Amino acid sequence: MGLFTRMPSAEHGPHTLVAVVHLCDVVGGELTLSHEGTDLRYWPIEKMEAWHADHERYARAAHAAWRSEDLLPAVSD
Repeated sequence: MGLFTRMPSAEHGPHTLVAVVHLCDVVGGELTLSHEGTDLRYWPIEKMEAWHADHERYARAAHAAWRSEDLLPAVSD
């Protein structure tokens, strides 16, 4: 869906960050936690209350691309 780069700065520190945003489909299974989290779930983008760093920008760009006509699945009547 996108490749995002955040360059080093006084605000973000001395490292460059590269984020790759993928389009995925849920095909089954269950969400499971790792040692890195305390809660895990899916929710609509409009319901997100708190974003981490630049994640809102990544999510909204991916959501806009997903909503574009090129990526929406064909619907038959």
